[in-house]
This record gives sequence, structure tokens and C-alpha cells, in this order.
Amino acid sequence: MKKLVILIISLTGLPSLFAQCDLDFSFINTGSNMTVFFTPTAASAMADEMGEGTIGAFFLNDTDTYFCSGSTVFTSAPISLAVMGDDTTSEDIQDGFNANQEILWFYESNDGSVYSLTLSPNEPYTTNGLTAITEFVATIVSCGSEDVFGCSDISACNYNVLATALDESCIYAEINFDCDGYCLNDIDTDAICDEN
Repeated sequence: MKKLVILIISLTGLPSLFAQCDLDFSFINTGSNMTVFFTPTAASAMADEMGEGTIGAFFLNDTDTYFCSGSTVFTSAPISLAVMGDDTTSEDIQDGFNANQEILWFYESNDGSVYSLTLSPNEPYTTNGLTAITEFVATIVSCGSEDVFGCSDISACNYNVLATALDESCIYAEINFDCDGYCLNDIDTDAICDEN
């Protein structure tokens, strides 16, 4: 069983709010990808909370601009999304994810609202990888002010890379467990943490 702890943490120096509100969901099919599957439970809950819209996988490029490397129209139906890897033959630009690069998820609802998403499990990019999303945390991006509320502690289970203002929402794993409730140390694989 997970225990949740809430702390207040602050980060500064994040990309501009304008860039978060002016996202381009188009992408280049580079020929290599990772498949991200949104389970029926997650897809339904996401549509219930945010409405139908478009979901995209982004990374920050060298100029701190959000670059989309996979997107699709999103309804309450389960979907698979191909997240593109970098085409190594295009040496001048990064047009997809590098191995083990963090995926930043954004959602734009049909009414124009923009959300930053923290998905669970939160896997980095792996060519030919497959991950099934079972849970999410959505944080609305306020395009009319300088503040984006959310958890800005990178060690938290619901870390939001866009957070610029404190909202006391950080959630942490129980001691000796990861964010999914699994033991960090369990050498004998008996589902009891070695520390216990």
C-alpha cells in the first residue's frame, strides 16, 4: 500500500508560458518509434476530465522549444500512440526522441484548454518499447497568467516540468517503495522489501 506525502517545492527557469500555450502537435514520421497504449480505464478517465482533444509527446530542443514527436486525436476510446525516435541520418536537427529521453505529455482539448500530463507508468523513450498507461495526473496550463500550478519536485511521483507556482500537490512514494508501490530493494523477490 502506498502512503502519500505532500510537500512544497519550488523550481525556476522553466520554458516560457507562451511556448506551453502555443504547441504544435504536428510531427515527422522518422521510421522508428515506441508504442504508448492508453488503457480503456485511463482513456475514459482522461476524456471525462479533459474532454476530447489531441494528445502529444514532446521534448525540449536545444532552443527550449517544445518539439512534438507523436500525437493523435483523443476520445474516450483506448488508443495506441507511436512516439517517434530521432532519425540519425538528419544530423543537423533532432526530429525525435533519443534513447532514454524524458517524454513530456501535453493535451489540448477541443475547447482550447491546454494540459500538462504526468502519466503512469512514466517511461522514458525506448525504440521498439511498449508501455501501457493506467493512470494520469492532468494540470491545466493557465495561458492568461505567468503562473503554472503543480508539483515542481523532480523526485515526486507527480512531477510537473511546467510548474512555476506552488500548489501543495507533490505526491511521494512510501519509504522503500517506488511510485507504483513496488519495493526498491527485493533481492529474494518475495514482494517484501529487504529493509523490512
